[in-house]
Amino acid sequence: MKAHKFSKYFPAMSADEFQRLVDDIKTNGLIEPITIFEGAILDGVHREKACKKAKVEPRYEEWTDTNPLKWVMSKNLIRRHLEEGQRTLILIDAGLIDLSDLGGGDRSVDDLMAPKGGLTIPEAAAMAGVGQTLVSKVRTVAREDTELADEIRSGKKSAALAYETLRVKKFWEKTGTQKEATVLLNRIEIGEVGSPIVGDILAATQVAYEYGDIGRVKELLRTPYNRHTHTAEAEKERQAIAEELDQKKMERRQKMQWEDVPEVAAILRAFRGFREATPKFIKALEMGKFAPEAKRFLAEKLGELITEVRGLLRQLEELREKLQ
Repeated sequence: MKAHKFSKYFPAMSADEFQRLVDDIKTNGLIEPITIFEGAILDGVHREKACKKAKVEPRYEEWTDTNPLKWVMSKNLIRRHLEEGQRTLILIDAGLIDLSDLGGGDRSVDDLMAPKGGLTIPEAAAMAGVGQTLVSKVRTVAREDTELADEIRSGKKSAALAYETLRVKKFWEKTGTQKEATVLLNRIEIGEVGSPIVGDILAATQVAYEYGDIGRVKELLRTPYNRHTHTAEAEKERQAIAEELDQKKMERRQKMQWEDVPEVAAILRAFRGFREATPKFIKALEMGKFAPEAKRFLAEKLGELITEVRGLLRQLEELREKLQ
């Protein structure tokens, strides 16, 4: 009998696993019936094949409940010998986890909308037997990098390794530091650097990049610190760098907060407009060739402007004193 489409999301058993199933059926018979739905095998494709090889008559039962897709997922995800990332990707492949970017980043909360008939992040985590954070990470990888998702699916990369690789790849694409980032990727690949250290490095490099310090970005990407070889001196230096950049980040945030206030932004725009217009105005007066009557007229208007500017300067000085 053919396999139902809902059962095709799971990888085939290895040869050793299948042989153990055959041996068990030979010894104990078919303990769990094969479930069929819509004229196809919903659960038990390998059991049917093992029965034929063991020359044991298979038994079938019809699925009559609701939502067969969720049922077959729940039944097989934990039973099969799959990595955490593989189990999560199966739910994604089956359309039970929404991959659309809903504007909240990688959220692992109940209000992340599930697709119709699908699962929220907490529900998916419970079904796959993984943490909500891991579901969010796999969701991000599946949405943004199909090659890395395939490596999770095949078991070549763990979900954590694929996610850290994605973070570093995105950073080098933004900063043009592929050479240095590749060094970090290689260290992640061999397990020399784990998630906490990668997070520290990327947080520091992000701040350095925001301040245009590409030299510091490259230095941090090549940093030798890892979870096994932290010396007291190296840790002290790393913390000093992090504190320095954190302070810059805080100062930048405070500055940006004020610049985002509409009233302040309007004043800053006026400042910039005045600064840009004044040199052009002076240059036009210096370079212009005017008739004597035009010169007298402009001199009169310039005198009026100077009087107005002096008055404005007095008002600005008074305002500055009040603001202080």
